[in-house]
Amino acid sequence: MDYEALKEQWSDIEERDGIRLSWNTFPSSRMEASRLVVPIGALYTPLKEKADTPLLQYEPVTCKAPCRAVLNPFCQVDMRARIWI
Repeated sequence: MDYEALKEQWSDIEERDGIRLSWNTFPSSRMEASRLVVPIGALYTPLKEKADTPLLQYEPVTCKAPCRAVLNPFCQVDMRARIWI
């Protein structure tokens, strides 16, 4: 694989997941890890907008004041026990 193909593959992964790694591979031993000039790291974009993110068809369910927490739309609610999982 040439460099341009790898570069395109990395950008596709970054576009899909919203994460950018400082390396394209991880060291396989402690010796290799100790020789790295740039530390292994990841830059994660948690608020990255994605086209396949499902949107709610209703206003979010919020807790009463002063909490004002928002119920996760993907959780399961047990109305009998008055809990959510």
